[in-house]
Amino acid sequence: MYEVQRLPGCSQAPSSCLIRFLLRRAGLWPVGVDGFVLDLTFGRGKFYEAWPFRPRIIAYDIRRLDWIVRPSRFVKAPAWAAYHHVRDGSLRDPVELVVVDPPWQDCRRGNGCTRRVGDRWFYRTSRMVGTPEMVLESAARVSRLLGVPLLVHFRDRWVPGGFRVLVEVYWRPSLPRASREYRSWWGLLQGLRGGDG
Repeated sequence: MYEVQRLPGCSQAPSSCLIRFLLRRAGLWPVGVDGFVLDLTFGRGKFYEAWPFRPRIIAYDIRRLDWIVRPSRFVKAPAWAAYHHVRDGSLRDPVELVVVDPPWQDCRRGNGCTRRVGDRWFYRTSRMVGTPEMVLESAARVSRLLGVPLLVHFRDRWVPGGFRVLVEVYWRPSLPRASREYRSWWGLLQGLRGGDG
C-alpha cells in the first residue's frame, strides 16, 4: 500500500488510487464512462476522489452525506433495494461495475470492537439495513443478475459461492501514528455464468 500512497495524487486518497490499480490489473479501466458504476454503500464518494475523470455513478445509501464526489443519481435506500430495482426493471441504466464497502465491526485481536463506520454511524442492524454480510450478499446478487464484476472492500477475504477472484489485495495503509493495526481486503470478483444468486 505504501507504493500506492506514493503515487502522484494518492497520498490523500489511497483507497481511490487502489481501486484504479485493481481495475487496471483486471483490464477493466476506465469504468463508468460508457455505462454506470453502481455503488451500493456510497457514503461520501471518496472511492472516486483521485480518478482523473468523473465516472457516472448510481449511488445507493441509507442516508445522504456531504459528498466528495457527486453521483449522477442518488437513491436513498439500502443495498438490497437495488436487487429489486434491477429485477422489476426500474433500474435500466447500463451498469459496468457494482461496488460495495459495508461498514463493519472489528472485534478481532483485542481491538475492543472498534466500529469502522466513521461518518456512517447510522449503519446498525437495529436500523433494519442488515449486517455487513447481508449487505455483501445483496451486492453479489445484484452483480450476478447484471452480469458485471463486483468490487468489494471488507475486513476479511470474502468470495461468495459462484464467484471467482479477478484481482485481490490486502490493504495495510502506512499510518505511523495509528493506535492499532488496520488491515482490510479488496477484491474484484466476477460471477460465474448461471442464475441470479
